Amino acid sequence: MTNKNNLKHTIITVILIGAVAWALIFLLTRGRTGKLILGTWVVDTAGVESGFQCGKDGIAASVNDKKHQYSSWELDGDNLILKGKLFVRNDNEYRVHSMADTLTIKDLTKEELTVEHHGNTIKYRKTR
Repeated sequence: MTNKNNLKHTIITVILIGAVAWALIFLLTRGRTGKLILGTWVVDTAGVESGFQCGKDGIAASVNDKKHQYSSWELDGDNLILKGKLFVRNDNEYRVHSMADTLTIKDLTKEELTVEHHGNTIKYRKTR
């Protein structure tokens, strides 16, 4: 009986240590990503820089983008979610829709952000 109890105790201990280690890695990485993501991110499209800004307290803004009006951002694992309004023109009439753009973060440094969005890879450059 003692060997079974020792084995059970060892298995539970290993599982708990693994869970705590995973949680710490997740929290530390998420905090680092959150700090790195702060700033203005742009991509050059036909000579015009456009993109978004991630500010403190989850506040977001669009940069040279008339179609998207971002107001907030959040991280969910490897996903950067930009929320706001989408302006769609139909028959000379604009309609406003609530929207959330989900960008899957593929790589993030102090100067570059590479994301996947609807199957496309986009590389942003940090301006400030």
